[in-house]
Amino acid sequence: MNDKTTETISKAAPKPFLAMGPTFHYSHANVQRCWFLALAVFGIACLFFSKIQTGAFWSYNPKAVFDFELWNLGRFVTGGVSIFEYPSQILILGLLMGIIAVVPVLVSQLMSFAYAFPFILAVYFLADLPGLAIFLFVSCIAVACRPL
Repeated sequence: MNDKTTETISKAAPKPFLAMGPTFHYSHANVQRCWFLALAVFGIACLFFSKIQTGAFWSYNPKAVFDFELWNLGRFVTGGVSIFEYPSQILILGLLMGIIAVVPVLVSQLMSFAYAFPFILAVYFLADLPGLAIFLFVSCIAVACRPL
């Protein structure tokens, strides 16, 4: 190889570990507005989930992080509003849990991990699901890293 080829190869900047998603190819102002709207709607969904399960719109409990019995998502099916008295709750709980579990991962994949982090905080603080928030944190990093 000659010296020019070696010089151009060595001048390439290293790629970061966490990738920027394909959404940033569009107008940045539109992406920011849509992201903020999605975050607001996601926060409302988390508050609605909290209202259904506990009766209060915001029921953050800092002790829940260390009480592993409260990490079990099955308690939400058997507690709160009964799915046996109100069968429509099956659809509502399924849609809410689907939204809460999928949206942060999609935001991390389509944008970047930094944009998904507020969604994870909303799951932790607004929906009061610390176990799910930890697993979403790991999932969002896994989805946003460059080798994948």
